[in-house]
Amino acid sequence: MVYIKRIEIKGFKSFKNRTVINLCKGLNVITGPNGSGKSNIVDAIRFALGELNPRMLRVERFSELICDNLDAGSRRAYVKIVLDNSDRKIPIDSGEVEIQRSIDEKGRMTYKINGRRSSREAIVDMLSVAGLSPSAINIIMQGAVTRIADLTPKRRRELLEEIIGISIYDEKKAKAEEELRRAEINFRVAEAKLEAMREQLDKLSREREQALKYIDLKAKIAKLKVTLLSAKILSLRREVAELSIDYENTRSEIEKLLRYLESLKAERKSLEDELANIPIQPIEADNLTSQLSQLREAKVRLEETLKSIDDEISSIEKIRGNLAERLSNVEIEIKYLIEKIEELSNEENALVKALDEKRAKYRSFFDHICSLGSHFKNVANDIVRLHNEYVESIAIYSQLRSSILECNAKVSVIEEAIKARDEMLKKLNDVEISIEQQMESIRSTKLRLREVATKLLDKLQTLLSKMKMLENETEKASSLAYKCGEIISYLKAQLETIDRLANIQLLSEAIDRIMHDNQIPGVYGLLYNNIKFKDEFKIALESIAGVFLYAVIVKDINSCLMCLDKLKKLGIDKAIVIPLSDIKPTVLSNYPYIEGILGLSLNFVEYNPEFKPVVDLLFGNTLIVSDRRIAIELSNKGFRSVTIEGELYEPEGPIRLGSFLRLDHSKFLVKSKLLSNLIDLSRRLEKALTNKSESYRRLVEEYRAIRRRYIELEKWLAVIDVYQNILEREIIQLNKRRDNLEKSIAELRIEYDQLINRVNSERTDIISFERKLNLIAKQLSEISSKTISSNIDEKIFKEFSNIAAELSILEEDLLRVRSEKSMLQGKLGMLGDREYTMLKAELDRLLEDASSLQNRRKVLEEQLKNVTHSIERIESDIRSRCVGENSKAPDLYGRLSVIRKEMETTEESYRMLVDRLRMVEAAIHERKAKLELMEVELHKLGFEEPVPIDSQDISSLENLIVKYETEIEALGSVNLLSVDEYEDVKRRHDELAKKVNVLREEKLSIEKFIEEIESEKKRVFMEFLDRLNSKLREVFSKFTSGGDAWLEPEDKTNIFNGGIDLITAFPGKPRRSLSIASGGEKTIAALSFVFALSKLNPTTVYILDEVDAHLDPVNLERLASALKDLSNESQIIVISLKDVIASKADKIYGIYSKGGLSKVVAAVMNVEAISNG
Repeated sequence: MVYIKRIEIKGFKSFKNRTVINLCKGLNVITGPNGSGKSNIVDAIRFALGELNPRMLRVERFSELICDNLDAGSRRAYVKIVLDNSDRKIPIDSGEVEIQRSIDEKGRMTYKINGRRSSREAIVDMLSVAGLSPSAINIIMQGAVTRIADLTPKRRRELLEEIIGISIYDEKKAKAEEELRRAEINFRVAEAKLEAMREQLDKLSREREQALKYIDLKAKIAKLKVTLLSAKILSLRREVAELSIDYENTRSEIEKLLRYLESLKAERKSLEDELANIPIQPIEADNLTSQLSQLREAKVRLEETLKSIDDEISSIEKIRGNLAERLSNVEIEIKYLIEKIEELSNEENALVKALDEKRAKYRSFFDHICSLGSHFKNVANDIVRLHNEYVESIAIYSQLRSSILECNAKVSVIEEAIKARDEMLKKLNDVEISIEQQMESIRSTKLRLREVATKLLDKLQTLLSKMKMLENETEKASSLAYKCGEIISYLKAQLETIDRLANIQLLSEAIDRIMHDNQIPGVYGLLYNNIKFKDEFKIALESIAGVFLYAVIVKDINSCLMCLDKLKKLGIDKAIVIPLSDIKPTVLSNYPYIEGILGLSLNFVEYNPEFKPVVDLLFGNTLIVSDRRIAIELSNKGFRSVTIEGELYEPEGPIRLGSFLRLDHSKFLVKSKLLSNLIDLSRRLEKALTNKSESYRRLVEEYRAIRRRYIELEKWLAVIDVYQNILEREIIQLNKRRDNLEKSIAELRIEYDQLINRVNSERTDIISFERKLNLIAKQLSEISSKTISSNIDEKIFKEFSNIAAELSILEEDLLRVRSEKSMLQGKLGMLGDREYTMLKAELDRLLEDASSLQNRRKVLEEQLKNVTHSIERIESDIRSRCVGENSKAPDLYGRLSVIRKEMETTEESYRMLVDRLRMVEAAIHERKAKLELMEVELHKLGFEEPVPIDSQDISSLENLIVKYETEIEALGSVNLLSVDEYEDVKRRHDELAKKVNVLREEKLSIEKFIEEIESEKKRVFMEFLDRLNSKLREVFSKFTSGGDAWLEPEDKTNIFNGGIDLITAFPGKPRRSLSIASGGEKTIAALSFVFALSKLNPTTVYILDEVDAHLDPVNLERLASALKDLSNESQIIVISLKDVIASKADKIYGIYSKGGLSKVVAAVMNVEAISNG
């Protein structure tokens, strides 16, 4: 038998150095401490056998299998297995087979067999002969027993299916089911088609009746449409004739108005010339006359430009009308082409259908002729060959003809497009010349106006200089007058002060006399003479007292009245008298302490005690402070205060500045003569100022008048600039359009030349193909004239030739129709993509041009309005300056005004007539377009001219058409080919019915085959299950000393719908499912299951990795015995830590770890030696 004789490991996982393990044929046990690297030996074996999944070797990547302790330059690992092949079971003529697998640090693999380079596939195929595989059930990894024990019934069934190879039945069943599905689909489709055909046959019988009714209604509608179109065409022709008469009449009226306008303009010119010769005042006469002349010239030019723009707008409208008519014709032609293409498509479909039928008949006759004999077969082949050659040639010939027709159509369209673009280019050049002329006129007008504006600006500068000089002189005079006024005011104030001081002096003397004569009892004298102020506060106290400082103090009210009477008698009419008895003073006792308050003013006055009431009254409520800030703060708080400088601050009120007038007569010596001289000088200065003000006013008026004229000129110049910019932009746009047109014309000419060259070339090819077609026809005629041996053969051959000829004619017709259709489609593309688009774009551009001209017209009308206003203003100015009592100016201006109003009225009438003319012209174009459409439609119905009609009402004809069309709509979709289609559908229906029967039989046959597959699959599975149960009972009984175990389907009626349960009956215990067994019981059952499978598919090598981990001593002993027995037939390699297992071994290897690397102990026969090693 084949077994592993030797394992050699180097650089693999924990085995850094070369390690060799010699194994025996029987039971081999590998033991050692946990983590020493025992399982790495199993990984090495699986690696050498060709394992592809690194996770099955307990790593993420193959490169991780290389030992970490290797040097950087020598990171490489290999595993070599030597197999004993004495019985030559492996197909290699050698007693030993050496297998090696290597890996480098980049994960690259190398495989060798007996030292020679090989592949994994070769190694796996070779080992499969001996029952060795890296993923076979004979290799049980650590924890695999537990996973087998914990398999669900369903997963256990799937595992058995994989082992048995049930998948081949599943594949057969899947393939059969797929065939059944297709057969079912085909059957249902065919059955659905058959049902549809039955419905179609019923439908066709109904559709035939509808088709006949439809044809009858269509004929009636066509007849009514001819009558209706004839009536509408005749009506439109009458309308066009009437509108044409209206058009001519309107044009005649416009011409009359234009002649009348010319006469009015001539008369206006005459009056203006006559007015120009009337003398006016010399002030600015030349200037005004020059301006008026220039403005009149500008007005004439503006009117001419407006007329030119109106003409241009009319021309554009006319061109737009022509283009609209052309566009309408193109739309008609496009509609006609679409309908014609639709007709050709229908004809093409009919020809294709006829060709299919004729080709089927042709093929049938050809097969029949071929069956008559080799001679007829050769003749038929010749006919077919010539026929095919003829069809190919006629196809190319038709394509060439179609191409020429299409090219000719394109040439025609291109010629029309070039002609239209040439006309547009000519029109653009004319428009550009017109705009350039307007630009030149605008430039000259702008230059003249700019000269006038410059002169006005110079005059304004001169006036400004004069005004500035007058302002300086006036300012000096005003300054002198102001100083004189100040001096006079000062002198007057001094006089008034002297008067007041004199009054005070008189009052003082009068009181002294009264007191001296003791005329009135209780008079104490003036307050000023009875109190005394401290020097540093004198100004502040005098400011507080004010005029009361010169008040007369008396005892009581009687003394007061007597004193007043006495003073009046003495000629003193101004005096203040204070009776002490009636004074009720209030003294400020509580005020805030703020730094800077010097005290109550009362405290700084010295007085006679009997004057206390009046002193308290004047000084008892005012505080003296050091500066303004404190005074303002006290004022805001409601207190009265005064600064040392005499500024008096009332509570939340005004501030008063002033002090007592001292009686110092030496300061008031007034020279009355000086005052008189100053007053006289002031009067003369006022007169001079009045004269200068008048001169300044006149200069200002003149300045404003000239400035108004200058502003008007600037506005007009701004408008001219705007208009000039518009014209410049239009010139740029015109240049772009001209460049585009020239480019388009050049491209069209290139395309035109290419098409002409193509037509000439294709005409040469047509001549060649015509010769070829004649030659083919001649050869066919020669074949037809050959002698046939019998009349029957001659008849068949003749009929075959006729069918071939008919087929050729049909194919030629089809090619002709397709060629014509292609040509029409090309023409439709040219018209739709090029001509229609070009006309539409040109109409849009003309609309933009018209809009631009209208904008220019608005600007010019605004200019004309400004110029007219300026002319009227200057004429009004001139009229006011006309010299002489017998001046004719008023009369001439009156007549000129009447003529201008008449011209405005006439121009308005002219514009209305022009608008009306455009409307009539548009109406004529609209009706002509409708007329052309109707005539084309009438022509399609087969009539060149309208038919004579009676007095039948158009609405009644339309009602009848609507009625018939309603009946047609009620019919719904009508199949006109229903009669011909019925027989064809009936034939196909019978054929399909036969096909449905065949498909039904095929479907039943596949269903029966699937049942047989399912039955065979179940049989094979149950037979395997019986054999496995037999082996399972045998192994389990041996493991458990009399126990029983077997596999049982969950669903016995349909085993593949459920799982397979593993039932165990350990000695002394009831039967139960493995899922509820203990851990040790599960291990024994799982091992029994694995060994039972191995007995059914025996192999020569078993590798077990710690499968005894969960076994108790009793079951461990049983496992050891079972392994020993199995080793008589196969090689057993066990990884175990159990002494019981090691005691049964034929050979033991001990593994231990040193420095993280695995070491192998030489073979020993007891565990104690390993633990000491």
